[in-house]
Amino acid sequence: MCKMKEDVIVVSDIDGTLTPIKSSWLFIHIILNSVYRIKNYIKLYLDDVITYDEWVALELGLWKGIPLSIIEKIIEKIPWRSGIESIVDLVEKYRNKVMFIAISGGLDHLGKRTIKELKFNTYLAVKLHTNNGIITGLTLSYPDYRDKGEILLEFLDINGMDLRKTKVICIGDNINDIGLFKVCNTTIAFCANKNLEKYADIVIRSCNIRILATLLNKILDNILYVKNHVKCETNHINDK
Repeated sequence: MCKMKEDVIVVSDIDGTLTPIKSSWLFIHIILNSVYRIKNYIKLYLDDVITYDEWVALELGLWKGIPLSIIEKIIEKIPWRSGIESIVDLVEKYRNKVMFIAISGGLDHLGKRTIKELKFNTYLAVKLHTNNGIITGLTLSYPDYRDKGEILLEFLDINGMDLRKTKVICIGDNINDIGLFKVCNTTIAFCANKNLEKYADIVIRSCNIRILATLLNKILDNILYVKNHVKCETNHINDK
């Protein structure tokens, strides 16, 4: 049997991709009745009036003094898309051949759920700073709105993965996934904002996640077959 040396990674956005909720931040603000105070923040950011750091600080400032446990309980209420078991089955099928990474501009507790409930390998998301379990209004880390790609590249580098030898399949739904798409080999816009579609290799306008799982299965089957086939052919030639 031939063994692959190259890495294969599936990277999926969370909000609006794995969940029907487009923004976990907004979901939390609605529950905490702070949504009316944030309505202008995104416009100020997109109009270049404030930086992304300032936007994050403004929103987190509204949660300052709240126990992290309350935020986590709210995040526990965020549902996965109907049919999410098809993604779980896919992850289980390729468990020893493919790394599954969840990436999000949302809070890391939802990322933790992708590991526990969807069986992903790891996640990259916003980590809040706390003091004795109380939110301080600061973060320990977070992906920039337009730089999920940089966060992914940093992760690959830290873990010794050579991008030149790594097949990366990325799935997203919104314009903040553009940066991510720029560093991936195959990109899928799923149930997406039309402004993201032009950056995608494949567009799935349906929000049926079973369709996404079926497509990913075909892509992964093809990639793994080609990699094994090429490796075997090379070994066969060398043996001669």
